[in-house]
Amino acid sequence: MLSAFFTWLKDSGIIASNPLLYVSSRRVNGQEKQQNKKNERRIPLSEEEIAVFLEAIRLDTHCHKCSPIKHSFYYPFLKFIFLTGVRNAEAVGLKVKHINFDLNTIEISEAFARTNKGTHHAARISKDTKAGNVRYLPMTDELRELLLTQVKGKNPDDFVFPSPKGLSIDDRMLQRRVIKPLLVQLKFGNRDLYVARHCFGTRAVQQGMPLTDVAYLMGHTTIKTAINNYVDVSKPAVALPKTSFKSPDDLKIMANGDS
Repeated sequence: MLSAFFTWLKDSGIIASNPLLYVSSRRVNGQEKQQNKKNERRIPLSEEEIAVFLEAIRLDTHCHKCSPIKHSFYYPFLKFIFLTGVRNAEAVGLKVKHINFDLNTIEISEAFARTNKGTHHAARISKDTKAGNVRYLPMTDELRELLLTQVKGKNPDDFVFPSPKGLSIDDRMLQRRVIKPLLVQLKFGNRDLYVARHCFGTRAVQQGMPLTDVAYLMGHTTIKTAINNYVDVSKPAVALPKTSFKSPDDLKIMANGDS
């Protein structure tokens, strides 16, 4: 922009030459571009921070005593998202029929998505997952215990995580009224509910899970999304990869031995 400005000054006869004519702009590498794109509201929490946050929700630690709906009501919903990394709308739209306790699987095949009319129950519509695929999440003992309580006495088409009125959870209002204020009070920064998904993906990669598995569990069509969002190449390597090939001296010894 400065170079263009000086070019205009020169063309207008105000200055004799453009002092920035041969000054090139700084090149931004791919890593810097990726860092600039990172959404601060979705920077992953540490496992300790997640535990503190969920415990504060479960115990209503920062819930106003006059609040008609306690934070603990949303504890199963929030814990489920942190444990599975599903998208908000997928958790909101999860139904009893999607839980198979015999096979220990959770079917993620649809979402109860928000529209331009809003995020309340009447404004949402049932649709396929974002990538249009179906995936089956393995059920851990922790998830099994949580879901057994949530589906008890419900019909197959009932929501696993209903709102206090028995409708769908309004994730935007939950984020505004509960999640953000609590995270700020805990001094964890200004983050939104989607941070739970980023926590899951980052944790999976850090623990050495194959990127193909990460992509499947999170509903991506390729591993590219997982690489772009959850693989951090700025962390220093602690060792070189192990090799099995021989040194030149070893090869000479082997050759002499064979002869």
